[in-house]
Amino acid sequence: MQRVVVSALALVLGTPLGAFGASPGVRSNAAACKTLIDAFPAHSLHSEETVAGAQPWCDRTTSTNREYFILGLHSDRRCDYICSSLVGWFAVERTTGRVFEWDINEDVVGRLRWDGHTWSN
Repeated sequence: MQRVVVSALALVLGTPLGAFGASPGVRSNAAACKTLIDAFPAHSLHSEETVAGAQPWCDRTTSTNREYFILGLHSDRRCDYICSSLVGWFAVERTTGRVFEWDINEDVVGRLRWDGHTWSN
């Protein structure tokens, strides 16, 4: 009930929900990818082996996980030979936007990497 009241109040006042301490969450793969790219340290996503205009991007899975969006993060690296731009696999929590490592082999969440404020190495 409290969340409904806060949501209605935010709507009337035109105030983002985050201002009341409630997280709006992440609602799509595209939003989860943006959250991940925005949170990740920029120096790790921009390679010297890239072409102008190249951007980091995400692989999306067909996972039906209800708690997380599972994404493979790629840098903006482009090359003319065999290479990979994969930085790693991550889980973006749907309710909070927090970013965790994702163990793609075991299909389980790993350690917290982004808490909404700080990236941990």
